Amino acid sequence: MTPARTIQWAPRVKPGRIRRLYGLDKLGLHDEALLAQVGWGLHARCRDALTVHRAMRGDVPCPECGEIVARPTRRRGHAGPPSRSARPFPCPECGRQATWRQYREAMRNRPLCFDCLRVLDWQYSRNLLRCPSCGREWTWRQYLRSLRGRVRLPCPHCRMRVRRPEHSEQRSVASTTEEVDCPKCGADASHAGGKLSCAHCGYEIAWRNYRKRQKRRVERLRCASCGHEFTWQSWRDTYRHDSLLTGNPAPLSQFLREWPQCSTPQQQMIRIDAMLHAVHGRGALGPVLIEGDEPAVMALLDDLAQQR
Repeated sequence: MTPARTIQWAPRVKPGRIRRLYGLDKLGLHDEALLAQVGWGLHARCRDALTVHRAMRGDVPCPECGEIVARPTRRRGHAGPPSRSARPFPCPECGRQATWRQYREAMRNRPLCFDCLRVLDWQYSRNLLRCPSCGREWTWRQYLRSLRGRVRLPCPHCRMRVRRPEHSEQRSVASTTEEVDCPKCGADASHAGGKLSCAHCGYEIAWRNYRKRQKRRVERLRCASCGHEFTWQSWRDTYRHDSLLTGNPAPLSQFLREWPQCSTPQQQMIRIDAMLHAVHGRGALGPVLIEGDEPAVMALLDDLAQQR
């Protein structure tokens, strides 16, 4: 068993390079070498952050060959009906199916005015979302708080206002079961009623004690492609101090797709600016891509926003 120490994550982009890039753009100049350094630097960090994001959800790349090694996950059994936000329902106007969660996600990715449904303008200098039609304003935090409480939102396809579906059935906690691997024989064991029971070997343990043991155990992984063996803990240690964790990968995925398609310096600058715009709206993403702590990165993005 060898530690996963061979992974080399891409460095964060230096803020001085971004400042020089915007300074030249303000003069109408484009330094193609500098554009490539900043753009491909952001691209590499987006790729690495998404790799860590997927690994946290079970798809771990082998540190030797890069093939995906699946971490064992808990297999949920009959957990009752899905939540209201996870059930798809048709739009009364266009008939397209979507979940309430997708309705909210569409509003986060492309903020619209709650009153007139116009696309909101982002005012960098004031850190505000403003409607160009009716003049209403929100900070990003106020907008998200209001979004969570809304019971009517526009359809992501036709923009007709749709009411959130009502509860049709209650989820039964008592009937919830969960299947995991038995720690004694490896067969399927069931978690129900606060106890883990294996019908194959008769092993039983309180669920609370089982979870404590799971947290302390060493999770060993083996790559089926090259045979390399490593632990999840050693793989996780490679990014722990590298600011690669993110809870919102959507802007990173978009930049990863669109940056290689930019063929001119003007397109590259627009794409970088759009990416930093998205980072500015979600402050916690800044230190993932740009060197420095969160206050320093946000101060940089505020300065750049005033130059545009």
